[in-house]
Amino acid sequence: MAEWGEHNRSAAHDAFKQLQVRTDGDQRLLLVPNEVEKLFPSAVRSFDDDEGDKGDDEDEEGEGDSMAATSGDEAAEGQSDKKAIDLSQLLLTQMSFVQTMEKNMKAMSDEIRGLTEANKALLGRVARLERGPSEGLMAP
Repeated sequence: MAEWGEHNRSAAHDAFKQLQVRTDGDQRLLLVPNEVEKLFPSAVRSFDDDEGDKGDDEDEEGEGDSMAATSGDEAAEGQSDKKAIDLSQLLLTQMSFVQTMEKNMKAMSDEIRGLTEANKALLGRVARLERGPSEGLMAP
């Protein structure tokens, strides 16, 4: 399970990378609720057929909001066989991942800049050493 707070974001990022995006017969991208639920339980909810997405008949597949509804695997007794994915939870996880990556890229860029400057300084020193001592610096 990859529910996360400020302290275990890397676990959520690792779990996010495990999600498999699939396509249906119409080549639409989708996620399987049972797979998402294993990694992000709070991003999936169950509902009964008669419960559905109340008040929006054409929104059964989650196209008009942030919920993607599909049939689940064999339902356990007393549990619903329909599950909906709250895509906003996954989007927020992805946004967090992107923010972390941007922070890391800036830190790496700063480090590369510092290493480049140090490398130039070292190359200058090596070039001076290869030329030998300057005439003005030699002792009498």
